[in-house]
Amino acid sequence: MMNRKAIFLSALCLVALASSHLVGCQGAKVVRPPPSFEGLQACLEPAAPSEDLQEKQRCVYLLEQFLKAKPDHPRADETSFRLGQLYLETGDFSAAYHLFRSFPEEHPKARRQAEARLYLGVALYFLDNPADSLDVLHALADDPKAAPWAEEIYRYIAENYVKLENLPSALTWYARCLESTAEEADQERLQDRVLEVMSVGWEPEALQAATELFPEGFFSEAIHLGVVATCVQRGQLRLAEDHLMRMSVQHPEDVFTPRIHALLDRMAAEGQPRICTVGCLLPLTGKYGRFGESVLHAMLLGARAFRSPEEKGSSIRLLVRDTQGDPEVAVERMRELAEDPNVAGIVGPLRASVALACAEEAQKLGIPIITLTQREEVARVGDYVFQNGLTIRQQVDTLVEFVMEEMAFSSFAVLYPKDAYGTLSRDLLEKKVLDMGGELVSAVPYEDGETDFQDEIRLLVGQKFLREVARREEEREQKRLLEEGGEVTPEGVEAGFGLGEEEPEEEPILPPFQVLFIPDHFRKVALIAPTLALYDVNMITLMGTNAWNSNELVELAGEYVRDAIFADGFFAESSMPYVREFVEDYTRAFQTEPRVLEAQGYDSLLMLEDAFLQTQGKTREEVREALANMEGYAGLSGYTSFNEDGSAKKRLYILSIIGNHIQQIY
Repeated sequence: MMNRKAIFLSALCLVALASSHLVGCQGAKVVRPPPSFEGLQACLEPAAPSEDLQEKQRCVYLLEQFLKAKPDHPRADETSFRLGQLYLETGDFSAAYHLFRSFPEEHPKARRQAEARLYLGVALYFLDNPADSLDVLHALADDPKAAPWAEEIYRYIAENYVKLENLPSALTWYARCLESTAEEADQERLQDRVLEVMSVGWEPEALQAATELFPEGFFSEAIHLGVVATCVQRGQLRLAEDHLMRMSVQHPEDVFTPRIHALLDRMAAEGQPRICTVGCLLPLTGKYGRFGESVLHAMLLGARAFRSPEEKGSSIRLLVRDTQGDPEVAVERMRELAEDPNVAGIVGPLRASVALACAEEAQKLGIPIITLTQREEVARVGDYVFQNGLTIRQQVDTLVEFVMEEMAFSSFAVLYPKDAYGTLSRDLLEKKVLDMGGELVSAVPYEDGETDFQDEIRLLVGQKFLREVARREEEREQKRLLEEGGEVTPEGVEAGFGLGEEEPEEEPILPPFQVLFIPDHFRKVALIAPTLALYDVNMITLMGTNAWNSNELVELAGEYVRDAIFADGFFAESSMPYVREFVEDYTRAFQTEPRVLEAQGYDSLLMLEDAFLQTQGKTREEVREALANMEGYAGLSGYTSFNEDGSAKKRLYILSIIGNHIQQIY
């Protein structure tokens, strides 16, 4: 979470950057001289007097006395306006607020009304009232008369959104401000302010939403710095260092450079050991060898095996052992790794049976292990065991939270295969929906080899919906007969066909649910989706699992799956900078694109190293505790924490089919 006090103090200094010279600092009151209007003209000049606080306070007193003595003077409006500016410059924000609030009424003919409203918004900002300040400034942003002050208006709107911790809106208005800033020096100051805002650390959701708004350019890089700052703040030092080393190459000497070096210096000053030894248990031969090899490739990237000798920074000593996909072999290899006192922890294995055997042994030996299996129960073996595979529970939780919170849907149905995976998916959906106050309207299973889903869909939507569909179909048939000159049936006459009555616009038929969840492979979905359209089940959102994440689904089902949503633990086309970098590095090194399993292996390795770097004594018990307390790790496979039982808790990628492409929407 941001340090709000730090942001407020830095924002206070911001005003000095603007052309109006608004900011000053509260100081001690000076002894006021007897009323005299000598020097009044100098006080009315925005560029004078000097920045000396006592001189400004003398001007405040002089202007106040002048307005009291001559409230109807022809220059009273000008004097009042300048007095308000001086209130802001000397830090008397309450006085500035009251003056500018009453300015339109007291000086209705004054030519500086728009500017006075700007300063009213500024006063409200410094009085820590961002909501009211935004009301004033947003109205001003749309006023053509305020165009000369657009830069300041946009900047203070952005600053108010910073106070409200609304990062996407803040960056949107900073971007507008930057576009309207002509002077290069002012642009650099504004960019530095944006980097200052990003450097305080933000919640992962805010960073993700901001990334989607700014996929490239300065603001994309600023968000990248924000990701790094958040990693440093959360103790994810290795992840932060990787980002910073890349950014230092991309920004050798620009506005980013000082902040990159400051973060690197801060991390170097920690004085932590720079090498972490990690054991790796993967099936490198046998039936599952190709999966183990691809995960090992990702972990080699994580261990910086391909970096040049002159590159500095922490590194991982990776001890790789082949499990051969055999539980007994895997346990023996694990014992060998555990005998090395330098091994901080272990990543792997992949398969559930092998992972379970190794988990039991790791618990006995007291060595942290992050397994890559999808079976959550493996983590329940003991507190030294963690699970970081993609699970159906993670997907259901992510999807239901998104649909109910972001799309405001509350009624669900599920059409599922009659097997263990389908039944588990149904049960998890029902529990999550009910826990969040929603409703599971219908749940219909189908056989594994089913290809015709008409009966299941009829059960899914119910008789009331089907009767309405049939009635609409009959009406369309009667209309067709009438247009072709045929005889209308008695039912058609009763419905009004052929009587010259104007037909009302047909309302869409709404199914009894808003969201249909289909936890099956994309090829099965490609058969189901067109059948739904056959029964006019159109006004719903289709929802699925990572098994939908294939361009073949779009090719096979086309418009029938458009706007469908599904979750996955990795998206190679993500706009997040560190995902793009990983995909580029992996593809360049191994001539193939990484998938979710590779992302999970990479993340698990770096999480283990970060846990190691956070500890003081570097003991396995400390590493275990650091893993257990890890919150929102910004990895390739989503933001990851661990539940109390050691299973992974993730905020996954939400994907949708937009047009003819799969795109990330959250």
